[in-house]
Amino acid sequence: MRMALVCFAGLFAFSSIFFLASFIRNKKIVAQKNSKLFLSCLSLMLLYYCFVLISNQAIFYFPSPYRDSKFSILNVAAYIPFFLLVSIIPLCWQNCKIVKTTGWNKFSKFLFSINCLTYLVLVVLFSYWKLYNIF
Repeated sequence: MRMALVCFAGLFAFSSIFFLASFIRNKKIVAQKNSKLFLSCLSLMLLYYCFVLISNQAIFYFPSPYRDSKFSILNVAAYIPFFLLVSIIPLCWQNCKIVKTTGWNKFSKFLFSINCLTYLVLVVLFSYWKLYNIF
């Protein structure tokens, strides 16, 4: 489980840098640029959350959403799985739309598809770890 989270973190680190560089460098359609910026931000959030899951095992044992004894960034980070759950359907829809167009290069399309697949795996893992269990 730890190795999978480390691999996911590596993918998210690369994706955030790649999509941010592509956002800055690309001067094409605004909707495509906005999706690259969103992917970069989402990858940064999930990169942080993967490291939180690796380093703080208490998240798996306490009720969701996890709350630290004193207010910290962990209290805010506990809602990242919910943000991913809400955004997964629009992301997959956007991925299908982008794969059919010619606005992105093949590597960007491939990386976006791998990210969407990883997001789906994370949603399943978050469900398994009961991080969505708020009641």
